[in-house]
Amino acid sequence: MTTETEQPIQVTDRMVEDTDSESGSKHTADTFFFLPESVKDFLQFIIKGSLAGAAVYVAYDQGLLGSGAEGAEALKKAQTVLPPAIKEWTSYIGWELPPTPKIDFSPSDSWNKGVQTVMSALSVAPTRACEYTLEGWKYMKDLVK
Repeated sequence: MTTETEQPIQVTDRMVEDTDSESGSKHTADTFFFLPESVKDFLQFIIKGSLAGAAVYVAYDQGLLGSGAEGAEALKKAQTVLPPAIKEWTSYIGWELPPTPKIDFSPSDSWNKGVQTVMSALSVAPTRACEYTLEGWKYMKDLVK
């Protein structure tokens, strides 16, 4: 309950304002109470940059940024480590998830297949362009006749 001297807390979509009845100053939860806006922005930048840097470091450390063979090895390691960890955390939290699907594919093989397909298409592109151009000219000549 509020008395006559206390102001109720006003909730808006971006911040929580609380007016101090003695000094009349407003405190907002959106500005870390005492930090200027520029310091808050700098701290957010540092925190986000640190998280991004940590993610890149972990990916590099686990071999995800290496060769295809290293990536396949990291995937196999993740497939053996993650399901038990997820099961442990879901049982701890109380959630029940469906079983994880068994994935039997090699990223390096898929990558190589994709590269081979693209290179094959690029190697026959000039020949195909000539063939389609000749077909187009024949069609145009037939229309003009």
